[in-house]
Amino acid sequence: MAARKTANTKAVENAKTEATDVESPRTFEYKGETYTVPGLMDMPVEVLELEDVEDVNPTTLARAIIGEEQWAKFKATGAKVRDFNDFLALVLGEDLGK
Repeated sequence: MAARKTANTKAVENAKTEATDVESPRTFEYKGETYTVPGLMDMPVEVLELEDVEDVNPTTLARAIIGEEQWAKFKATGAKVRDFNDFLALVLGEDLGK
Protein backbone atom coordinates (compact mmCIF):
# COMPACT_ATOMS: atom_id res chain seq x y z
CA MET A 1 0.00 0.00 0.00
CA ALA A 2 2.84 2.42 0.77
CA ALA A 3 4.25 1.85 -2.73
CA ARG A 4 0.95 2.90 -4.27
CA LYS A 5 0.89 6.12 -2.24
CA THR A 6 4.42 6.87 -3.37
CA ALA A 7 3.51 6.30 -7.02
CA ASN A 8 0.38 8.43 -6.65
CA THR A 9 2.36 11.17 -4.91
CA LYS A 10 4.81 11.28 -7.81
CA ALA A 11 1.90 11.43 -10.24
CA VAL A 12 0.39 14.31 -8.31
CA GLU A 13 3.65 16.24 -8.39
CA ASN A 14 4.00 15.67 -12.15
CA ALA A 15 0.43 16.85 -12.73
CA LYS A 16 1.02 19.91 -10.55
CA THR A 17 4.09 20.86 -12.57
CA GLU A 18 2.22 20.48 -15.85
CA ALA A 19 -0.85 22.37 -14.58
CA THR A 20 0.85 25.75 -14.89
CA ASP A 21 0.10 25.89 -18.64
CA VAL A 22 -3.71 25.80 -18.92
CA GLU A 23 -3.74 26.02 -22.71
CA SER A 24 -1.83 22.78 -23.29
CA PRO A 25 -3.18 19.32 -22.62
CA ARG A 26 -1.58 17.59 -19.66
CA THR A 27 -1.24 13.99 -18.68
CA PHE A 28 -1.10 12.25 -15.34
CA GLU A 29 -0.88 8.68 -14.16
CA TYR A 30 -3.20 7.10 -11.66
CA LYS A 31 -3.09 3.44 -10.62
CA GLY A 32 -0.92 2.53 -13.59
CA GLU A 33 -3.14 4.21 -16.18
CA THR A 34 -2.37 7.39 -18.10
CA TYR A 35 -5.03 10.09 -18.47
CA THR A 36 -5.05 13.25 -20.57
CA VAL A 37 -6.79 16.45 -19.59
CA PRO A 38 -7.38 18.77 -22.53
CA GLY A 39 -6.19 22.36 -22.47
CA LEU A 40 -8.72 24.85 -21.17
CA MET A 41 -9.99 25.96 -24.58
CA ASP A 42 -10.09 22.37 -25.86
CA MET A 43 -12.29 20.96 -23.11
CA PRO A 44 -15.53 19.38 -24.24
CA VAL A 45 -18.47 21.75 -24.53
CA GLU A 46 -20.23 19.62 -21.89
CA VAL A 47 -18.08 21.40 -19.30
CA LEU A 48 -19.75 24.68 -20.29
CA GLU A 49 -23.16 23.07 -20.02
CA LEU A 50 -22.67 22.48 -16.32
CA GLU A 51 -24.73 25.26 -14.77
CA ASP A 52 -22.57 26.04 -11.74
CA VAL A 53 -19.24 24.25 -11.56
CA GLU A 54 -18.97 25.05 -7.85
CA ASP A 55 -22.18 23.14 -7.07
CA VAL A 56 -22.01 20.38 -9.68
CA ASN A 57 -21.64 16.76 -8.68
CA PRO A 58 -17.88 16.05 -8.71
CA THR A 59 -18.28 12.87 -10.76
CA THR A 60 -20.23 14.80 -13.39
CA LEU A 61 -17.45 17.37 -13.56
CA ALA A 62 -14.69 14.74 -13.88
CA ARG A 63 -16.61 12.85 -16.58
CA ALA A 64 -17.22 16.04 -18.55
CA ILE A 65 -13.55 17.01 -18.45
CA ILE A 66 -11.93 13.67 -19.27
CA GLY A 67 -14.69 12.11 -21.38
CA GLU A 68 -16.50 8.82 -21.21
CA GLU A 69 -13.62 6.64 -22.47
CA GLN A 70 -11.20 7.82 -19.79
CA TRP A 71 -13.95 7.74 -17.14
CA ALA A 72 -14.55 4.08 -17.99
CA LYS A 73 -10.80 3.46 -17.71
CA PHE A 74 -10.80 5.03 -14.22
CA LYS A 75 -13.72 2.88 -13.12
CA ALA A 76 -12.02 -0.23 -14.54
CA THR A 77 -9.15 0.27 -12.06
CA GLY A 78 -11.51 -0.91 -9.34
CA ALA A 79 -11.56 2.58 -7.86
CA LYS A 80 -13.45 3.10 -4.64
CA VAL A 81 -15.12 6.23 -3.34
CA ARG A 82 -12.00 6.93 -1.27
CA ASP A 83 -9.92 6.96 -4.49
CA PHE A 84 -12.10 9.49 -6.26
CA ASN A 85 -10.97 12.60 -4.35
CA ASP A 86 -7.32 12.07 -5.33
CA PHE A 87 -8.33 11.32 -8.92
CA LEU A 88 -10.49 14.44 -9.14
CA ALA A 89 -7.65 16.56 -7.79
CA LEU A 90 -5.40 15.20 -10.53
CA VAL A 91 -8.05 15.93 -13.16
CA LEU A 92 -8.34 19.49 -11.86
CA GLY A 93 -4.57 19.90 -11.54
CA GLU A 94 -4.78 20.60 -7.82
CA ASP A 95 -2.07 20.00 -5.25
CA LEU A 96 -3.07 17.15 -2.95
CA GLY A 97 -0.63 18.26 -0.29
CA LYS A 98 0.92 14.81 -0.01
